[in-house]
Amino acid sequence: MPVFRIEVAPKKSRPDLLGLGILGEICSDLSFFGIEQLRTASLFEINANLGDEAIMGLCGNLFVDPITDEFSVNSHLFEDFDFCLEVGFLSGVTDNVGLTAKRGIEDFLGKKLGEAASVKSKKLYFFWGKLFEENVREIAVQKLFNSLIEEIRVHRGKKGDLPGFAGGWENK
Repeated sequence: MPVFRIEVAPKKSRPDLLGLGILGEICSDLSFFGIEQLRTASLFEINANLGDEAIMGLCGNLFVDPITDEFSVNSHLFEDFDFCLEVGFLSGVTDNVGLTAKRGIEDFLGKKLGEAASVKSKKLYFFWGKLFEENVREIAVQKLFNSLIEEIRVHRGKKGDLPGFAGGWENK
């Protein structure tokens, strides 16, 4: 069964108010000033027998406000980040946003996706600046996730914290 990763974020031409608010809290509460920019995105991982046309229809009609948001499917909205923090629920924890998205997909398509199909929601935080993976992990622990119900992955961007790092997404 194919898995589609849909990222949804405020358009690059618009301010990311959530990202700006979180950045302000990191600076004031944690006294960390190495971040030049922080942007957020919602991630929907859809594991279902759907075609590209159905996925594009869902993006344009269900997941995205075309006035304020942009989306990408199986690629990343931001390519030049230093780090990305991915926050999602632990296995066994109810993902209400994912369940609601699955029902919305079924309503939009007019059919059930089936028991094997799933939709998971996650939050993405993209960081640019002078920071290391340890900084991102500490910010996550202090501000961005609840270790009792959520898990994190830190992905290095094109620069990351390793000299000569070639870029791409690396699961940690």
